[in-house]
Amino acid sequence: MDLNYASFWKRLTAYNIDLTVLVLVLFPLSMAIDDNMVFYAVCFTTVIGYHAGLESSIYQATLGKRYHQLKVVDRQGERLSFSIALLRILLKFLSAAIALGGFTMIALNKRKQGLHDYLLGTYVVMQ
Repeated sequence: MDLNYASFWKRLTAYNIDLTVLVLVLFPLSMAIDDNMVFYAVCFTTVIGYHAGLESSIYQATLGKRYHQLKVVDRQGERLSFSIALLRILLKFLSAAIALGGFTMIALNKRKQGLHDYLLGTYVVMQ
């Protein structure tokens, strides 16, 4: 299968768009929720749901990825199930935990896979 893998820089700018969207949604909630633990749980659930829901949707992409005409696919170039998309976003925490090395991998391999993509056999590609 010949896929057009998304560059590190396109993925990074897509992430920044997603981060902006999530901050715009979550910031007003920070004013309304007094309990930090509740707020952190809401943030975690929102971030996980945003990524897993949109990347397993018919669009196969978050808003940032859609802006850059990217989508997330499996080994066969097909849409991810919700459970795989959920596991993918959870594994991004592992990619971040190892000094962001799991994300640095994107710039260093020809299929532009981060650790989370490599472990699941997923790819971010140009549409």
